[in-house]
Amino acid sequence: MEEKKCPVCEKQISKEYNFCPYCGEAMTDLAKEFSKKQTAIAHLKLLSALIEKVQDKNTLDLLEKLVNQYKKNL
Repeated sequence: MEEKKCPVCEKQISKEYNFCPYCGEAMTDLAKEFSKKQTAIAHLKLLSALIEKVQDKNTLDLLEKLVNQYKKNL
């Protein structure tokens, strides 16, 4: 079984893993892209919750711009 070293925790793991089983670091390009999309989705959820609470027009405009930027990355 071929192994590789995790760049974060430096443990030796099988090359078959997409994520390090010790620290969760994304180990493949596909896993890195998946993690990036999951982060964008989490940010979108947070921004959406903030938009519902904010009353200030300037802040709303800024939050909506951020939402649109994250949507482009999905």
